[in-house]
Amino acid sequence: MRDAQSIIARMNAVRLKGPKAMWYAVAMDTLLDLFLKQETVSREGLKAEMARRMEKHADNELLRGSYEEAIAQLTDPISASVE
Repeated sequence: MRDAQSIIARMNAVRLKGPKAMWYAVAMDTLLDLFLKQETVSREGLKAEMARRMEKHADNELLRGSYEEAIAQLTDPISASVE
């Protein structure tokens, strides 16, 4: 039973870490989409668009966590990256 609990704990840790480690993918995807529509993009505009997308994908844990971390990275860009 202890081994099963340990395995479950490790799986949950990876599941929670995954979206945060992939923040740059959703940030770049959003940035490129915005550049197709406009010539310049501000940090605040990028954060606002990612917040809109995060709300749109609220039921997708992976995307929601990725957008959340990307917004955090843009808010505090000197925060430690997830390894």
